[in-house]
Amino acid sequence: MRLANLLAPACQECQAPSWKLFCHSCQEKMKIGEQSSVAVNWEKIVLEFNYTKAAENWLHDIKMNRRPERWRELKDLQLTQFPNRFQVLSVSSDPLQMKKRLFDSSESFGQSLAEHLNLPYLGVGFNRGPYLSPQKRLRREEREISLAPLLSLKPEFQRPLGSVLLVDDVMTTGATIKTHAQLLRPFCKEIWIYCLFHVSRRLE
Repeated sequence: MRLANLLAPACQECQAPSWKLFCHSCQEKMKIGEQSSVAVNWEKIVLEFNYTKAAENWLHDIKMNRRPERWRELKDLQLTQFPNRFQVLSVSSDPLQMKKRLFDSSESFGQSLAEHLNLPYLGVGFNRGPYLSPQKRLRREEREISLAPLLSLKPEFQRPLGSVLLVDDVMTTGATIKTHAQLLRPFCKEIWIYCLFHVSRRLE
C-alpha cells in the first residue's frame, strides 16, 4: 500500500483511505444523480445524495457539536453545478434549534454552498417561529399545516428576485421546502430547489 494511503484519513462512509469526506466510489453510490421536475411551487428540484448513516454523523457533528466550519468539506463533494443566473437563498431554521446550537445552520450551509457553487448568496429570506410540538412523526401535510403559520417572508425579500436556488441540507417529506417556496413564488421568475441529502422515503 502506498504511504499516501496509509497516512490518508478515512472515507466517512466506507472507512477506506481517502482525503475526501466521502471517497469517489461512495459518492457515486450515494448520488441520486438526476434533476426531477415536481409540479408544486418550483420548476426543478435537485436531490444530491441519499442520506446515509455517515451523512447523518457528519451533519450531527456540524450542528450538535457546533462545528459549522465543517461545511467547508462541501469542496470534497461532487456537487451539481447551476447556471450563473441563480442566487442562493436559505430556508429558515427553527429558532429553538438555533439557540441550542449557538449558530444558524441553514445560513452557514447556504453561505458555504453558494461559495462552492460560485453563486451570489442572498441570506435567509424568512422569519420563523418555533415549533411547539415534535414534528418527527407527522406526515407531510401535517408538517405543512404546522409550519405555515410560523413562517413569513422578510420584507426586504418581497421584491422581484429573478432566479432563486432555494437550499436546505436535508429533505424528508418535502414539507419544509414546499412551504418556503410557496411564500417565494410571487416574487421569483423561477425557483429551483437544492437539497444536499434526501431521506429515502417516497416524496409525495
